[in-house]
Formats: sequence, structure tokens, C-alpha cells
Amino acid sequence: MLNQEAQIHSLQSVKEMHVSYESAQKIKSAIHHLRLSEDQSWLDAKDWLGNAIKHSLPQEQIKTITSFARDDSKSALSIRGFPVDHDLCATPYKGYLSPSKTPLVSGIHIGIYQLAGIEPISYQSENNGFLFRHVVPVQHAQNEKSSHGSIHTFGHHDGSS
Repeated sequence: MLNQEAQIHSLQSVKEMHVSYESAQKIKSAIHHLRLSEDQSWLDAKDWLGNAIKHSLPQEQIKTITSFARDDSKSALSIRGFPVDHDLCATPYKGYLSPSKTPLVSGIHIGIYQLAGIEPISYQSENNGFLFRHVVPVQHAQNEKSSHGSIHTFGHHDGSS
């Protein structure tokens, strides 16, 4: 079984893509002004956000994004060069930051998911059901092994332990 898993992994690859400065500025111009509050508002705007990304990127990059979810040979898509919100707040040590505080990054995430045909989900029992989870060090969790921050070393793990 381990050999089979290793073989499958070796067949999969990471696709890397870089967004040009010009495309990043188009995206920033289209999205930075959004002030949606609740997670559901962001999901309700997914078609608009997907179109904003689509109209800002070259056709080849759009094709890369739209085909990603259907391509079993790609295990990850790394996209560099997207713009970042100008007024970033301090690290949210409580683990949650409203998407309205980072409208550009939040909009880009939802827009990319929409183009790729990926439905973002969240579970009520995890992260209080919030759509966006910020994996940051949480002060009260420093002695726990978790994605909330830890003084302990994880080592290799698959998420089940």
C-alpha cells in the first residue's frame, strides 16, 4: 500500500503560476473596495468575484485555474503575485478576523475557488463555522499540539493524529 501511495504521489505535481504586476493591479482595482461583512455575503458574491479575477488575468492563466480541480495529476496550484490588502491589521491571535478586514485577499480566495469550480465549505463544529480560518498562533493554545500555534514540534503528520 505504501508503494502504491508513493507512486500516486510521484505522478502528481505542483503547478506554479505568477500573476503579473499589471494583472494584480486590475484585480486590486476591481476588488479592494468591497466591504462585505458576513461569510455568506462573500459566498453570495462568488460569481462576481470569479468574473473580476477572470477579466484581470491572461487566457492561459484562466485556463490553468479552471482546469486545476479536474486534473488528477496536479496535487497543488501555487499562485504568486496576487495583491495584498494595504491596511493589514495585527495578527489575529484569537484565530478569527472578519473577511471585511481583508477584502482583497478574501475576494481573491473566493474568486479563485469560483473559477476552479471548488466549493468552499466549513463545519459548524470547527472554527465556529466561519468560512475563513486563520492559522495563526493563539496565545492560550501554546501548550497544545494544534494548528492554533504550539511551542511543540509537530513533525510529519497527516491531520488525523
